[in-house]
Amino acid sequence: MSNIVKTGRIKWTGEHWIAYIRRPGEETNSGMVSLYHTAYSEVGNGDVAWVYIPGKNGFKAICTDNHVVARFALEELVKGANHPPVRT
Repeated sequence: MSNIVKTGRIKWTGEHWIAYIRRPGEETNSGMVSLYHTAYSEVGNGDVAWVYIPGKNGFKAICTDNHVVARFALEELVKGANHPPVRT
């Protein structure tokens, strides 16, 4: 379990799992999924899965059971990512 604390307040607590896919013999990842299981945040709880497959025919998706938590995750948890799931 991890959390984000800003200005002395807990803004988020939960678990973050990430998995990368790499084809045998290649040196770069061919895809990833990042799952944020939010136990508590300022906007509620829920799950957000971010799927990223790079390339010309790549794929990006955000799957969630709580759209407000998904927006919070994009703004607070993945805003510094190298390849964000969407541009906010």
